[in-house]
Amino acid sequence: MFKDKKTIYMGSIGMNLSDISIEVLKIFKKADIVISDALNEVDLAYFKKINKNTFSINKHLSTDIEKSVNYIFDKINRLFKKFDTILYLTHGNPLYLNKRNQSLYEILKKKFNIKTIPSVSSLDYVIDLICRKLKGENTYVIYTYPVENRLNPYNDIIIFNPNLIKNIDNKKIKTLTRLYKPDHKFYTIKINTVFEKERIKSHNISSFKDEIKEIDDRTTIYIPSVRKIKIKSNR
Repeated sequence: MFKDKKTIYMGSIGMNLSDISIEVLKIFKKADIVISDALNEVDLAYFKKINKNTFSINKHLSTDIEKSVNYIFDKINRLFKKFDTILYLTHGNPLYLNKRNQSLYEILKKKFNIKTIPSVSSLDYVIDLICRKLKGENTYVIYTYPVENRLNPYNDIIIFNPNLIKNIDNKKIKTLTRLYKPDHKFYTIKINTVFEKERIKSHNISSFKDEIKEIDDRTTIYIPSVRKIKIKSNR
């Protein structure tokens, strides 16, 4: 498995420890060292039984993406002076909606042999939760932010990573909210992860503009479709 020298694996535990794949576990056991931003103290103690050279780097990371990327890169550089294979263990799909990991990947690939191992992502959890608890049933339309000429009230709309829409202009917000009656319900969703508990809150679409001011990038917005649709025949 490790015939290539100086290899770093960007692997994932998924969104919860129960999501970890057999492939990641195999690499976990055989890697020279494991560093992670995804393990709390209890989990860390458990994984040290699998590979004693397992360490958390959480306390060294911050919301400053550039600073955190530089720390991880310098750490990996130093570790490669002693080890040939490193597993960097993170959440979800390592490069999906993760600016820090995306930036880190671009830097690492210029110097080392790097391989990514995706797993269950937050999007998978969101879709599952919507189907189970909110009875989502129509075709899903997923946006990073609303595009007014593509919105359709007859489909369930998922606005994933809605932190991106905080700064959009009022015109686009009005375009979205006018598709529905003022009391039409939409939901803000936080999924169940290692660090957070599952949480669903309902709101009226009329309050959409105010609600999005309070959300972060760990929240998903779900707007159910207008259920009763009259379809006119072309015949």
